[in-house]
Amino acid sequence: MTRCTKLLFFAVFLIFSSKPVLASNPYATGSATVNATVLSTTFNPPILISPYNNSVTKNTRESLVWQRPSPLPLTPLHHYDVYLDGQIFAASVSDSITSQTYYFYTITRSDNTFTLSFNTDLAQGYHTWSVTAYDTTGVNVSSTTWTYYIDSVAPDISLQKVDSQTFHWTTADTSTIPDISLRHITVGNPNPLLSGTVEPYANFQIVLMCPQNILNCHDQTWQGNYPTGLWQNRFYGLIRGLVYTVYLSATDAAGNSTVFPDFYLVYGPVTPTPSATLTPTASPTPPIAPSATPTPTLEITPTPFIPVPPIAPTPPVFNNNAQPVKTFNYFVILLILLVIGLPLHLLMTAFGAEISFANLPQFLFTLFFPFIGRKNYQTTPFTTLQFYDPEKLDTSWQTKISDINGFYRLPSPIPAKLFTKVICVGRRWSNVILSGGLLASVCLFPIRETPPTASDRLHHNCLTLRSLPLALACLTSALCLYLEPNYVYLIYLYLSLQLVFSEYLYPKISK
Repeated sequence: MTRCTKLLFFAVFLIFSSKPVLASNPYATGSATVNATVLSTTFNPPILISPYNNSVTKNTRESLVWQRPSPLPLTPLHHYDVYLDGQIFAASVSDSITSQTYYFYTITRSDNTFTLSFNTDLAQGYHTWSVTAYDTTGVNVSSTTWTYYIDSVAPDISLQKVDSQTFHWTTADTSTIPDISLRHITVGNPNPLLSGTVEPYANFQIVLMCPQNILNCHDQTWQGNYPTGLWQNRFYGLIRGLVYTVYLSATDAAGNSTVFPDFYLVYGPVTPTPSATLTPTASPTPPIAPSATPTPTLEITPTPFIPVPPIAPTPPVFNNNAQPVKTFNYFVILLILLVIGLPLHLLMTAFGAEISFANLPQFLFTLFFPFIGRKNYQTTPFTTLQFYDPEKLDTSWQTKISDINGFYRLPSPIPAKLFTKVICVGRRWSNVILSGGLLASVCLFPIRETPPTASDRLHHNCLTLRSLPLALACLTSALCLYLEPNYVYLIYLYLSLQLVFSEYLYPKISK
């Protein structure tokens, strides 16, 4: 090889070796750089709007509001699961939904904002909620869990004891509180102790007001918070014979307030009643007509006062370890009954008719659709008939199951002779050879066994009572379809009603 040839070969080798090696080349021995765009499999969680975290509300049906993830994922969003108190409350909420009403809630969407409105009241106290978003590939992202507090009921106040006297006055039952003219209490202690109950964690206020224009008499006010709901307070230095007015009030965390009807305290002998006793004046009066009454004067006038309830407290501490509230357990029971109904009916019917497992598909078709096909032969209802060619007894020529009316059909041509075996609960049949031409004019009607065996009675009872689980299937599927409409419940209800028609209505209208 000449020098020029060698130089040319070396130059060609350098040119080709300097080209990048394709990754798709199965014979490549060097490394290659491949540029590709990989779609992200994660996205931002849904944005919770309200009720915001650690909020307090009086609304027992406070709507849950959230927005789609921002920015939207590259793969389309598919649905959302809404969790309430640690459990799925609304499952598979479509991302494309506009408005849908279910039994317990209603879902609406406006632009990128979803609103779940409750159709029933939630329990008082703390609730947690969160939302999980799913895209079309099944990837899901959950939001943070927010907590909010519901208190829609005004706090109840009761007065149970004043000094040594026991009472049962409570705002929970206003009939226990007497009329204002009877709400005066005499104590024998200038420092009486009052006690009672109030809603736990509510701010409680008690005010003692002196009468008007009484020197050396001082009003007393006390405020507190009782987590246990048991309150007590002692007044000091009551002046003998004066009528004091007592005001009780309470405010819970949601701002609901209750003012207890005012009552009166008297230390020592009873003096003017709380309604301000009226007595005639001692000074002489001008002559008046005989029908006129003396002009009265007020001996004691209570101080006018409008009680102002205390401010709202902070909600009680949320117990993160508390068990989630199971609000709708009865729906699970309904689903269990739904699952039991239709399968139990089919099982009782097949067992009662002594249908073998191999003949079960044919039996179910006959049970559901007895009106399909022209049937020229008859026997007793739900009877299994096995026809054999006397020359080939190893396999049956035909196996048929009669419908609810006892009818069945056979394909033609029918062999000249048939060895016939009939399986019918509670009836006796001997295996015989029949002429094929006689089947059209012969009713294979086995004789009833007397007395029936225990096994026959069991099969007969299953056939008789099979309507009970069928009725349960119809009721539960209809109720589930009403509570939470979907195609599963619709199909289940259709199958149940189809059996009602085939087994109970069709035999009557086909006569």
